[in-house]
Amino acid sequence: MAIDHARPHLESIAETLTLAIQLVDEDRRNVNSTEYVEAVSSVYAHAHDLHTKVEAILDLEASKVRFDKLELPDLSNQGS
Repeated sequence: MAIDHARPHLESIAETLTLAIQLVDEDRRNVNSTEYVEAVSSVYAHAHDLHTKVEAILDLEASKVRFDKLELPDLSNQGS
């Protein structure tokens, strides 16, 4: 589940990071260009979104594990 949610972010991060690296390879002064700044901002935004999603998925999984470990009484036998 986490991998499925992460894939689009990882692909976008890879593409945008490649662009940023190419811009710097072409000319170090490109670090001041709008295109470079937007690329780095995009990498940050996707990384932040990815972190948030993965953290939520891991929290959900941990909650499921804790819930499964609870010893709850079987209420299905009680009358209506």
